[in-house]
Amino acid sequence: MAEAGWFRDPQDPNSEVYFDGQSWTSYRRPVAGPPVPPPVAPPPEPTWSMPAPIAPPAPPAPAAPAAWSVPAPEWGAPPVSGEWNAPPGAPVAPWGAPPPPRKRRGRLIAIAAVLVLAAGGVVAWLAWPSDNAPSITYAGKAIDHPERVLTSAEAKLADYVKSRHGARNAQTRCYFERPKTPASGTKKTDIAAHLACGPVLFVDGDTGKAFVSVAVAGDASGKKATLTLPNQLTDLAPQAAPTGVTLTRPDGATAPAGSGGLKVPDPPASQKDIVATVTLGPTPAPKALTGARMVSRTTGVVLTAAGQIPRYGSGDEARSAPAGQKLIAFQVDTVAGDVTDAIASGPTIVIDGGTSKPVPGTSGGDEWIVVAVPEASSAKLRLDDGGFSQTLSLPDGKPGAENLAVLSRSHRQASAVRSVTVKTRISNGSASANLNLHARMREARVDFWAPGNSAVHAPDGRHALLTTDLTYTDPNQPGDVFGFEPALLRLRLPTGQLIKPRNVARHKNKVYNVFIVPAGFTKGTLVVAGSERVGGVTLRIVKVTNFPISISAG
Repeated sequence: MAEAGWFRDPQDPNSEVYFDGQSWTSYRRPVAGPPVPPPVAPPPEPTWSMPAPIAPPAPPAPAAPAAWSVPAPEWGAPPVSGEWNAPPGAPVAPWGAPPPPRKRRGRLIAIAAVLVLAAGGVVAWLAWPSDNAPSITYAGKAIDHPERVLTSAEAKLADYVKSRHGARNAQTRCYFERPKTPASGTKKTDIAAHLACGPVLFVDGDTGKAFVSVAVAGDASGKKATLTLPNQLTDLAPQAAPTGVTLTRPDGATAPAGSGGLKVPDPPASQKDIVATVTLGPTPAPKALTGARMVSRTTGVVLTAAGQIPRYGSGDEARSAPAGQKLIAFQVDTVAGDVTDAIASGPTIVIDGGTSKPVPGTSGGDEWIVVAVPEASSAKLRLDDGGFSQTLSLPDGKPGAENLAVLSRSHRQASAVRSVTVKTRISNGSASANLNLHARMREARVDFWAPGNSAVHAPDGRHALLTTDLTYTDPNQPGDVFGFEPALLRLRLPTGQLIKPRNVARHKNKVYNVFIVPAGFTKGTLVVAGSERVGGVTLRIVKVTNFPISISAG
């Protein structure tokens, strides 16, 4: 920009033309002194970076130039007539005097304008090289401000990539697509109704697919074609760099090869202390576990698989471990309790003995439960039921010391079919007689709660209750079935230890014997021996009778 004043006419070096501060006028005057030969070439046109000019006011009063809308002077406008003239009120300098000095105010204004644009986060498309700029048209018409279309698309693309936790770099740009083979009846400079933007990569992406296509709506009804972008970019599918087209921009920049050095980004971190149901995505499934179970009165939990994982989920839904924490994934099944399957409460997750969190449900299959815990912390599954608290450590499934060990076993009963005649002798002090009882046992089992009376249970998690269905019949009382009194029974362990039974029958005239045994009991012998006195009558076992018991371990 320049102040109003007289300037040398580039078309006639012997003349000066008046510039009113906004445009060249028709006023001319001769230059004092000897004629100046015409220049070999006119001076280069000044390069301007301001928006379109504002219509200037009419002379004679020169107006001050606008700070942001003054146009570049258009050299070469011929005078209206060949007479020397001057605008009314214009400063008159002596012939041969140089024109008034021009202040460099325009450069400062241009710099300020660039700073304003940069502060607004807008790329300033300044000083396009008109000689080198590619010709870009839409539907046969020049596009109105094509550089602004690309600038806006790139800003929207940046927001979109950020929303998907993707990656871009300094080479990420948007380009017009110009078909290398134009369709019949179209100009070879026409571009397609979409932009190619890249390189960009998303979580679990492919470096061979580092571009996205952004649709534009074109309108060629005016003097120039206009292109409109969507308000917000959504659902852009990664694809390879387009082929069969030329990627072009007004500034002549070219697209980088491949992904331009861009790498597939890692998943963002999940929330701290998260407990959620997820799918693992490309992460390998943790190893399966065996024997990791805890069962209580009304319910039981089996930890079928567990392990530490680096991440979970796929694509935009993928997450990695939070800073300072680790991710543990596991799957659980629910089983019936020892007494009933009317579930009273489910398992919870406890970290370092702190507050417990409910374990979310899953539909099985590909769904896993994931929990984020501090790196140096321990996590456990806990089951509170029936007055006892049990735990399984994560991810190894190790049971807690207080767990009801017998209920975690897979084998808790076995058939022990044996029928035998037990020889006895009865007496009442004055008379005696031999009596053969027909005894029979079909099975034996170990439990924590007594099956015949759930109010009775083993004293702690390290013990169990052994029960059998040993009964006998008396030939003198056909049709009646009896149980042996506790005084006539003993359980002999492989160590030689003898254990006495306890009658836990609910009714006084009934017999239901249980033996307190180690939770890992597998072998023993039920011995019928000794004597008892009931109502003045003594019954003595004449020959000791054994019933072997064997239950598989585990």
